[in-house]
Amino acid sequence: MGRLTTSRRDPTLVGSASQIASRSQSWGPVKSLAIHLPAVLAVLALGGLAWLLSCELTDLRDRALDDAFITYNYARSVAEGKGIRFNASDPEPTDGASSLLHLGLVATAIRLGFDPLLSSRALSLVLFLAAPFVLAPVVGRLASVPFGVGLLCGVAAWTGLGVTAETGWHLADGMDTLLFLFAHLAATSWAVLFALTPQPSLGATVVGPVLLTFLAAARPEGLVLAGLLLVLVRIVRSCLRVPSESTHGRRLAWVAMGFIVIAGGLLVLKVWYFGHLLPNAYYVKSRNAIFGSSGLLLPGWLQVAKFLVMRYLPLLILIYAWATLLGVPSRIRRIAALVLLPSTAVVLLYARAIHESAGAYRYEYPYLATLYGCLAVLLGTQWKRSRPAFFWILVFGASLVPVLTLPQLEHSLRTPFETASGWVKHEFVGDALGFFGRDLGETHLGQSATILLSGAGQVPFFSRFRAIDWIGLNTTELSGRYERTLDQVWEYIDERRPDVVYSFLPPASPGVHNRM
Repeated sequence: MGRLTTSRRDPTLVGSASQIASRSQSWGPVKSLAIHLPAVLAVLALGGLAWLLSCELTDLRDRALDDAFITYNYARSVAEGKGIRFNASDPEPTDGASSLLHLGLVATAIRLGFDPLLSSRALSLVLFLAAPFVLAPVVGRLASVPFGVGLLCGVAAWTGLGVTAETGWHLADGMDTLLFLFAHLAATSWAVLFALTPQPSLGATVVGPVLLTFLAAARPEGLVLAGLLLVLVRIVRSCLRVPSESTHGRRLAWVAMGFIVIAGGLLVLKVWYFGHLLPNAYYVKSRNAIFGSSGLLLPGWLQVAKFLVMRYLPLLILIYAWATLLGVPSRIRRIAALVLLPSTAVVLLYARAIHESAGAYRYEYPYLATLYGCLAVLLGTQWKRSRPAFFWILVFGASLVPVLTLPQLEHSLRTPFETASGWVKHEFVGDALGFFGRDLGETHLGQSATILLSGAGQVPFFSRFRAIDWIGLNTTELSGRYERTLDQVWEYIDERRPDVVYSFLPPASPGVHNRM
């Protein structure tokens, strides 16, 4: 009691206590900044990535794919109230768009008065930059790190994908590739989190069928991938020997039933509307001899093999080596291996269904998302093991970005704002096909004139001519869906009496085994 009284009256001790309290208060903001430093770094890095990708979009602003304008043609018809018809005067709808989800989004943009190509590019850029926010919860759960750290890991890994040449191409091409990439990543992330949660929330149960349906609508093969992800949830719980929870089983059953109802309803509506399930592109690229594929069991094996060797396997080897070096628990390794199975399976299926590359691995590219997600989880694990090593890895990775983008970076830094915003202000003129279509459009003949062609994108879009696509992407009769001899193909064309003919290929049909 005496010592307590003495300590209270000792001015030295009183002063010391007040100084400690003062120092604690003064260090408060610094301590708070240290806690939130990963999130701050993530936001800054994401801003840098957004600027870099915007500059690349400006550089590639004239490189839209002709195929993108196939979707835009359909979208314009929908926006004008004519339904999903390639030619406004067609008596029947045509299933020739790559993605019904993309078609719907572009139709909405056109209806609101926006340019379809600019809208597609803006959507692709936004979705690509939103991906790290989808990865962050998965990294946080698997690596046991805070959300801010998970976000930083997601941004770091995603920057690696962002600086590849394929990403710039897909941002500029105006297609559905990055829309499908995001849908795939979001659905896969949901599946992983749902599988690892003993009692999933009602929100996760409701969101599940919606994300899986978006995936199915983003591309036809998305339906297969969505089904595999549902199976993945059960397999992950079984392989990891997670105790069976009746609540989890019921919630997963609700997700499956919700997906069957929503996606099944869309499929029924599609069959009712188009009269068939599979789109024209499947028949053109796997069964129609216009590309010389008739009779081949795996017409796309060469393109798929090239993708696996050039892009997929190097990342897989890096992930395995890094995981071994870090001593990642076997539980996390099994999850990563299982998550890669659905995407790998669909890539391999392309060897049967698709053999035409379309540039920059357009079909296979979205499945890199799972591999870069694994890299983000490894970064999170590295944070847990050694923060100095984690930051040195970030420094090393950040130093590679200027090296990989040096020619573009040097040009962009001279006028940083103008270069980043140039793609927004740019009016697309197009290549020779664009000029050709615009010239035909100046005749104002519209649907009263008919053009026979093989590049059914910009020319029909800008000219508004009634188009016969003898490859068959937008002309069901010639797609390979129905058996046609060469004479029957020409008879079909002659009956429509085309006014203009443009093509780089002659028509063909099942049974013709060469390209000439």
